[in-house]
Amino acid sequence: MSKHVILVTKRFEVTERARRVASIEAMAAQFELIARELAQQIALEEKRCGVNDPSSVLYSTLANATAQRRANLLKSAAELRTKLVVAKHEYEQSQAELDALQQTNQLLKKEEPTSLEALTT
Repeated sequence: MSKHVILVTKRFEVTERARRVASIEAMAAQFELIARELAQQIALEEKRCGVNDPSSVLYSTLANATAQRRANLLKSAAELRTKLVVAKHEYEQSQAELDALQQTNQLLKKEEPTSLEALTT
């Protein structure tokens, strides 16, 4: 494979990994935002019903279902945060590989004689 193709491929890989990191960050933030909104809805429903104890028979079904949804979202957000650590590591590793390739490419370009130099020697 030519040097140019390798560099283009590695640049594409770095871009895709950066996009993945951004996507995971955005999803986790969105889940956490929704979870905060659900917490507010739960509090409002508990206030409306006058029952704050989820184990009570009188506890709102809506509040209970919303609390379960909130717990699921927080669990998903935590899982995404774990995936984010891995994705960031993969991105940093790809970026380091790209930097090394570009540095090697620059050194090779400096060592290659120009066409004028090749003709005079």
